[in-house]
Amino acid sequence: MKINIMMNNQLLYISYSLYRNNSRNAMLLNVPISYHPLIYLFRRKYSTDNNLQLQLSKDIRYVHDYLKAENLIPSITPFQLSIILQKIENSSYKVGPLEYLTCLDEDMNKLLKDILPDYPDIHIHVNKRNPERIFIIKASNIMDQIVLMGLSATLHRLIYGSLPQNGIRLMDRFPAFLQSLEDMNNVDMMYKVDMSASTSVITKALVLKAVKPFVGDNDYVFRLVSSLLELPIYTKDGDKVLVGSDDIPPPLGEVSRLLFNFVLMDLFDREFVKCFPEIRFRRFSHEVFVATADIYDVFFSEKSCYALLGKIGLRGEIYSISRGGGYLTCRCNIEKILFINNSSKVVISDPFPIWY
Repeated sequence: MKINIMMNNQLLYISYSLYRNNSRNAMLLNVPISYHPLIYLFRRKYSTDNNLQLQLSKDIRYVHDYLKAENLIPSITPFQLSIILQKIENSSYKVGPLEYLTCLDEDMNKLLKDILPDYPDIHIHVNKRNPERIFIIKASNIMDQIVLMGLSATLHRLIYGSLPQNGIRLMDRFPAFLQSLEDMNNVDMMYKVDMSASTSVITKALVLKAVKPFVGDNDYVFRLVSSLLELPIYTKDGDKVLVGSDDIPPPLGEVSRLLFNFVLMDLFDREFVKCFPEIRFRRFSHEVFVATADIYDVFFSEKSCYALLGKIGLRGEIYSISRGGGYLTCRCNIEKILFINNSSKVVISDPFPIWY
């Protein structure tokens, strides 16, 4: 069992990893990660019939079977699963309100052990002004949980064409992302664009605009995504909780990470390619790594990238290193550091690097 804590503006975001039976796969929570090759920057319009809806039904069953193999979601019955699939296929399933839980920091492990088996995808945060108290947002019932995770698998397919080879989450693409960075040669400067602050300016309208071209004319899937953006959040006592502003989507676990990815594909990735068509970059959720060579890439700079962020309405901080000096961090769940050796090669290391 492992807990990683990352600071982001007013909140400390916690990613919680649950390992079972020494399995090579881990259930990763609150880990906003995304990476995609440039081929997926171009919009694809899907079938106008119910194929996408049937895919959602298949993904719900697939995720159910995957979680059962990991000894998770033990309480859901075959009858409940059949009801879910029937309602999905006839366009009648509706996800209910989210549930808001809180506990003292010292009691967090006990609470997580109680809820994670049935709710393996939750949002956890700590308010910096009240760091001794943990806040958790999750689905209010087990059937909603499996639907949300099934939808995340379908959204994943819309972006990448398939699920990861050894998992169902974006985090399972992390090794491929690191490898894509290490494959970079002839690098004299590396920039890191941290857009974590953009989560506070990405509105529900931006999410729907970015998702619509991918779901095409399948009205039910689009309405399902739209309804999730309006879900209220209640405590166990029935008190309504407001997290953020009314026009910002509620935290939905893996679904939120994928919806965030849709927006960054639509806003950042597409505009970056237009403004800097020859510049190499890789994005991992809110973190973008931009590689330049002094001889060829003289038109890219921190100033020009800040100008791009301002143009598309996103927020971020930019850091840079040069060949043979300094390092950058990749803070998405498992922290890694990146530096450029004297041969202009990108090197990925654990937080205690061996300098070349």
